[in-house]
Amino acid sequence: EGSEIYDRTDALLVKLSLLMGQEVFYGALWGSVLVSPSIRLPASLFVVSHINRELPGKQQKYMLGTDYKLTIKSLCVSVLDSNVLVQRNTLEVILFFFPFYTALDCNESTVLLQRADLVYILAAATQTLLRRDMSLNRRLYAWLLGSDIKG
Repeated sequence: EGSEIYDRTDALLVKLSLLMGQEVFYGALWGSVLVSPSIRLPASLFVVSHINRELPGKQQKYMLGTDYKLTIKSLCVSVLDSNVLVQRNTLEVILFFFPFYTALDCNESTVLLQRADLVYILAAATQTLLRRDMSLNRRLYAWLLGSDIKG
């Protein structure tokens, strides 16, 4: 991140996503995240760096791809990854797109989750507590309590 190669690769991926359709691109990205641990860190960095916090999640729903079940599985696998940075970025994505307090509300949520999907995400996310990492705990509590992680 921050290097010349990163910036060029990021620009190339953005162009590719626009060319092939953002929903299709992100769907393929989540599929890659699910099956390839080596992709998780760069993919999570890419997703987090392209979330526009000024816009609601509903307007950026394309970032979840076309198959929400695949995305949820990918998020759960990523939040259980051995790399803390992958876990941190994944919690950021979960916090933004699936706020716990609105996850089952069809009027509020980005994507209406089934109860089983929310339980699946919750079970995976709570395992980050075992790492005893304050940055992970802060993000998890922000997700559960609906507060901003900054304050």
